[in-house]
Amino acid sequence: MAGYGNFFLRRFKEGRAEVPVGPHQVHMAALFGALLGPGVGMALAFLAWALSARTGRAVALPDRLTLPLLPLAFLLAPALGLDFLESLKGSLLAAGGSPSPAGFTGPSGPFPRRARRRSPWPWATGT
Repeated sequence: MAGYGNFFLRRFKEGRAEVPVGPHQVHMAALFGALLGPGVGMALAFLAWALSARTGRAVALPDRLTLPLLPLAFLLAPALGLDFLESLKGSLLAAGGSPSPAGFTGPSGPFPRRARRRSPWPWATGT
């Protein structure tokens, strides 16, 4: 839903794609997950993530293509021989599993850990 809201607020113009993982890759994974299954959607998102990380340029389909096609894929799922709920589940699983490499490393490497601050009253806080 956030992708559609962002697309509407940009007045249907394409936003800047993020490297290596951004919303464009998530929307692409959701579309392919709805049509081809969650495994294929996640695999294609991981491939796009790896290519983006390797080349330094975003590798993804534009939102002008993926966002309008996703509801259309849900509507046409029974005509394509797919179950509507399976298509919805595949889309959600692929979109949810696609940004996981970024969760491990963050956008520019591991997230820095903040130093734990000692309490001036250790007997009150247990530290």
